Amino acid sequence: MSQPYIEIPYWTLWDDMQVLLFQFLEADDVPVDELDIDGSMLRVYAMDIAPYLEQLHSEMKCGQLEWDERGPEHVADFAVTLKNGDFIPPVIIDDKGHWMDGRHRMFAAEQVGIARLPGMYYEEWKKSLKRKPRIKAPQERRAA
Repeated sequence: MSQPYIEIPYWTLWDDMQVLLFQFLEADDVPVDELDIDGSMLRVYAMDIAPYLEQLHSEMKCGQLEWDERGPEHVADFAVTLKNGDFIPPVIIDDKGHWMDGRHRMFAAEQVGIARLPGMYYEEWKKSLKRKPRIKAPQERRAA
């Protein structure tokens, strides 16, 4: 990605977003026990949400996407958060350019007239994950 970004530590994300990213990794059969996920950094971009909103509206219109249990009330909560200038977690985009998470945030941004939101590319983050350091047992160190 050649656009400007900031890096934020994974552990600073809201707990539910950390869980969601972990679940995405597990669904991709990534060996999560071997990776330093908590020590990872996420590149967060100022993403133009217009193409994703178009996708969301299309999915809602044809019935592929419905409101979850949080519904429009959650959008209203995020709208207040955005108006106040408070932090919101990044939306998550896959390697094909489709949204994975963040529809309530995008609908809220649309309501308050914001064209860009913090966003991250899931595959980029996944590829950046490093293995946990392996501490050798004393007998392994002597043998080496």
